[in-house]
Amino acid sequence: MKIMRTVVIGFTLCAASIYNYVTYHYPTYSWKQKLTVTLETPQGEVSGATVVRVTWEKAIKFLPDMPGVRVKVSGEAAVVELPDGRYLFALLTDAQTAALRVFAAERMMPREPMFGHEYLPATSEVRSHLGETKSLTPGAFPTLALVADPDDPASISEVHSEDIAGLGLGYRLKAINISIGTSP
Repeated sequence: MKIMRTVVIGFTLCAASIYNYVTYHYPTYSWKQKLTVTLETPQGEVSGATVVRVTWEKAIKFLPDMPGVRVKVSGEAAVVELPDGRYLFALLTDAQTAALRVFAAERMMPREPMFGHEYLPATSEVRSHLGETKSLTPGAFPTLALVADPDDPASISEVHSEDIAGLGLGYRLKAINISIGTSP
């Protein structure tokens, strides 16, 4: 009985040590980010928002060419219903780095992305900004897509943020804001 107790205690300590090692050396950073797109239209201000979960995880590299980072983004595009029946979508392109560029830009490494390692120092910074809201700069805007007729797939077109006035007289992009939270 004493040998069994020793084996169980030894196994438990070994498992706890492995868990602590992996948790410390291969951290996971996760947050929810709310993206809000606000437009001024001739009929007044309209906006649409979405909440997206972003998870960055440092991964064990079994081979040298394997990426050492896993990134998961789950959510939907933000949709703004325009007064004339059209829809403007803010797509999830670069959603995994949007908060990093706004809330932790100074911690991002200044080189081209390769496997995501250069983003890890910044990912730990984002959660310290819970509850904060900031405006995205034009270089960090998501891709915007206009659906002129929901029944016609051919009516989808990309809209550049500087060309919002092309939607019609009186249309102006007021802001694209991002906020960090743990719940919607």
